[in-house]
Amino acid sequence: MRLPWVALAIGILGLGACSKPEPRTVLLVSLDSTRADMLDFRDPVAAPRLTEFARRGTVFLQAISGSSWTLPTHAQMFSGQPPVLHGVQHDGVRLDPAAPTWPGLLADVGWTGLGYYTGWYLAKDFGFPVGFDVYENAMHQGEAVEREYARLVQSGDLAGATQVFGTRDVASHRDISSPRVVERLGVALKAVARDADLFAFVHLFDPHYDYIPPPPWDRKFDPEYTGSISGRDFYLNKEIYDAESEPKRRISDRDLAHIVALYRGEIGWTDQHVGQIFDALDARGRLDDALVIVTADHGEEFFEHGGRGHRHTLYDEQLRVPLLVVDGRGGSNVRETAAQVSLSDIAPTILSFAGVEVPKSWTGRSLLPALSDPDFASQPALSSLQHYRRGRSGEYVIQVVDAWRTPEQKLMRWLELRPEGLVLLDAAWYDLAADPGEHRPVGDLADPRLAGAWQALEDEYEELRSLWRAGARTPLESRRTHFHKMMGGEGAKADLAALGYGGERPPEEALAPFGLGPPERLQLEGIERWSRRRDQ
Repeated sequence: MRLPWVALAIGILGLGACSKPEPRTVLLVSLDSTRADMLDFRDPVAAPRLTEFARRGTVFLQAISGSSWTLPTHAQMFSGQPPVLHGVQHDGVRLDPAAPTWPGLLADVGWTGLGYYTGWYLAKDFGFPVGFDVYENAMHQGEAVEREYARLVQSGDLAGATQVFGTRDVASHRDISSPRVVERLGVALKAVARDADLFAFVHLFDPHYDYIPPPPWDRKFDPEYTGSISGRDFYLNKEIYDAESEPKRRISDRDLAHIVALYRGEIGWTDQHVGQIFDALDARGRLDDALVIVTADHGEEFFEHGGRGHRHTLYDEQLRVPLLVVDGRGGSNVRETAAQVSLSDIAPTILSFAGVEVPKSWTGRSLLPALSDPDFASQPALSSLQHYRRGRSGEYVIQVVDAWRTPEQKLMRWLELRPEGLVLLDAAWYDLAADPGEHRPVGDLADPRLAGAWQALEDEYEELRSLWRAGARTPLESRRTHFHKMMGGEGAKADLAALGYGGERPPEEALAPFGLGPPERLQLEGIERWSRRRDQ
């Protein structure tokens, strides 16, 4: 394999390494679009390598993502903050360079960093490379496409950039990229000095649609299927979902079961490559004592609430993710825990293992104590999702969903953020013990269960606003991405016009965490609109 960076990496990574008898190793594996109920680390048929490896560590059965798509959730993994605090909630904003991330902090104390990603929302433009010695796009021709896209945007060729943007996303859904990650990581590991502290991050996109696993995984979970449906072009296939028809779902239960079987096949096939990553570390003598974290950025919906895919809702099929933590040095006597944790906890867990102080601006906590403490406590999880839409008169509005979850209950709110303020469209409280599928909402604002969860959510927002005000920030305009420029500044118009920020308030406040306050403080219009929807 001819990789022009390998010689450079050998030069960079082999020099200046301190002589250490026991070098430390951290591996973070992120599986794209993988539901917790499809990867539970218990089934050796579904995921043999991860099921075997999980015997070394602790499985977290209630791990909650901060959103339902790739960009904000990986920013959460890196920054130790939920999306409402780190602010990366749409394509036009990158990670704040003034905010600490665990790769940057480990690099500051001499660790070597390797990173390989296979999805466009982990591209360098979003600010993820900080701290890595090698941070590489492992998609087919990914590095070349990434450079060309940046060149077109910077040269002002927005039409060309738009064309590249569209074709690259379609290609990524059809790409098979896990083998490339394994190969390139294996080459790079040989260039790392054996006594160097090392962290590695790998992102494996293949569980994401399209669902086209190779044999035997294409038939492993549904060998008797004789129908015509396939997982190719899953999201665009109108035989599966047609937004212009009624009902929108077109796929039968039997064909949907086959799609889910193909999805499980993708997870099983990817499991093989995770195992090969473990083998590569083991060959370098780095696996047995390593901190290994395996998780996912978000889940996937298969019509549990009327839709498919992700980045649409905050129901549990999109928020609950698998999480395995193995501390090779500390050991683990807690094999499974039902304590609720979040992706914000990954960054402080890594720093705790490395002996590096956790920034006060982070909201996550180290999970290492949970590996030996059966009474490790749950903490509420805050999730959010934003969509930018044009209103009827052409103005921008931001549609927001937020969620506050404990193992027993969940509150979700649907809002619009307008120049005049927040407008509540809907709210629902769920009893997760009695209704784990989230199909029986309680929508009465006066219900004490909903009101209590609402107040807990607002209290958390207030704490996050305090952290936001105290933290160092880079001006919003300096955090813009190529996507923002390609769209001709539309992202800025959405941020500022919809939020009502002008000369009196700085644009960076558009990213501040916000809340609604107590229910009695809601705008009358919001209450009336919400009530009409509930009465229908």
